[in-house]
Order: sequence, then structure tokens, then C-alpha cells
Amino acid sequence: MADRTTGQKQPVTLTWEDDADQIVTFDATMSENHSSNSEVTDHPIETGASVVDHIRRLPEELGLVGVVTDDPLVAERSTKATAANTGGDPDQRAVSAYNFILQSKDEGRLVRVFTKLRDYRNMVIISLNVTRDRSESRIVRVELQLREVMIANTEQVEAPTPTLAAAPSRNRKRKQGKKTKQATSDAQKRKARTGLARIDDATGLSDAAARLLGPAPGL
Repeated sequence: MADRTTGQKQPVTLTWEDDADQIVTFDATMSENHSSNSEVTDHPIETGASVVDHIRRLPEELGLVGVVTDDPLVAERSTKATAANTGGDPDQRAVSAYNFILQSKDEGRLVRVFTKLRDYRNMVIISLNVTRDRSESRIVRVELQLREVMIANTEQVEAPTPTLAAAPSRNRKRKQGKKTKQATSDAQKRKARTGLARIDDATGLSDAAARLLGPAPGL
């Protein structure tokens, strides 16, 4: 992030996404570790298919090692670097910065980070280490690990009203019942007629045989 008054690059700065007035500016940054990765499918891709559909971007990660002091090298940065306690003791600038970073981590606040290489949005602090000793009582040496929270925009739409199928009327059920009964009755009548015809045929054959053989002996 550039200083508009001097045109010079500012050191690494942290601020909350939902409250840009809360700012911590490091007096010096010893190291920055920018990590950007993607995940690629292990399965074969069909010829002609879009490769983009098989690559998933992973959250960005940023590692920082920097210091905040009670006596900044550039005096005008003192106010901007004092975290969240307007009118606080300038001698507690380093401690205020530490408290700001710790609060951001514990509350899961989304942080925006400005570095000389690039800017990051929607970052959360996942690791915080602070080193301090007697010789550095007015300095806080901070080691930070931040990771991006990938936010997706969703849209709510009204679902269509389901259309229920009309139930068959009672008259329709009765008609169907009458047709079924009529068909059953007709089939039974045809079956009965067929049986009677067979009986008549059998009776006629018996009478013809009796006439040919004549009366039985002894009758």
C-alpha cells in the first residue's frame, strides 16, 4: 500500500474488513511467505474437455514475521499503527498492536493485509507467535500465519408451486366398476354357453351309439 503523501511503499499493514479504522502497521518486516496453490484432479481428462473444470483454487496463505515498537521510525505512523484504543498511551503501542492481533485471531475476524508484493482480503489469523525479552521490552516481534476464507455468494429464489394431480371423481370410479362387472358377467355367460354346447354334443353322441348297438341284452 503506497503512502499518497510521500509516494513510498508502506510496511505491512493489517486492518479489519468490517472496520477500516482498526489498523496495525509493522515498523519492519523481516520475512513474508506468500503461498498460492491449486488442486488438480488425479483422474484422466477427456480430450477436448475444459481443463479449468478440473482445477480447484485453494485458499491463499500468508506468513509474516515483523516487529511493532513503541518508537516507530516514522513518527506519522504512530497513530495509524496504534490499535483500536484512540487516545491510548503511545508507550503501549507495541502491546496494543499485540492485543489487536490476538483479538482478531480469537474472534475469527476477517482481516485485510497490505504488503509490498500484493494485498489480501478475507484472511483469518490461524497462528500467532510472539517473542519478547529484557532487551526488547518496547518491541513486539510477531510471527503470523494467515489463511484466506473463500466466500461464495448465494441467491435465494422462490420455488415453483407444485401442481397436484386431480383425484378421480366418484362417478368415474362407479362407471369403471360397472364396466368391470359387465365384462366379468359377459365372460361367465360365454363360458356357460360353451359348457352347455359340449354337454349337448356328448349327449348326441351317446344317443347315436345306443341306436346302433340296440338294446342291451337281458333288458
